[in-house]
Amino acid sequence: MGRIAIIGGGITGLSLAYFLLEKDPALEVTVFESEKRPGGKIWTDRSDGYLCEWGVNGFLDNRPMTLELSRKLSLAPLRSNDASRKRFIYSGGVLHRLPESPPAFLTSKLLTFPGKLRVMAEMI
Repeated sequence: MGRIAIIGGGITGLSLAYFLLEKDPALEVTVFESEKRPGGKIWTDRSDGYLCEWGVNGFLDNRPMTLELSRKLSLAPLRSNDASRKRFIYSGGVLHRLPESPPAFLTSKLLTFPGKLRVMAEMI
C-alpha cells in the first residue's frame, strides 16, 4: 500500500485522487486544501432564492470516457427547468442577461463590436 499526498482540492486534485483510487483502491490518498471547501474555482452559491454557479456548470463532450465518468459520479444528464434558461454575467458592475438568439447577441451590450466579431469568427 502506498501513500500519496495531493496538494489542492480543486478539480485537478480531486480528479487525480479519484483516478488514483480507481486504479488502486489500496492506496492511501490524502487531499490537502487551504480553503474551507473543496472544488477550487468551482462552487454553487444559493442565496435569497437565487442559484449562482461559480465556474463550470456543464460541459459539451460526448466521448465515451467522459460520459462513463459522469455516470460513475452520478452526473448523468439533467434536464434544466425553464428558469435556468435565463443566465446572467456580472461584468463591469452590471448584470447582463446572456442573449438566447443571434439577434439578441448582436444587440447585447455584453461584448464590444470587435468582441462580437471575434466570437463569430470562432464559429467559422
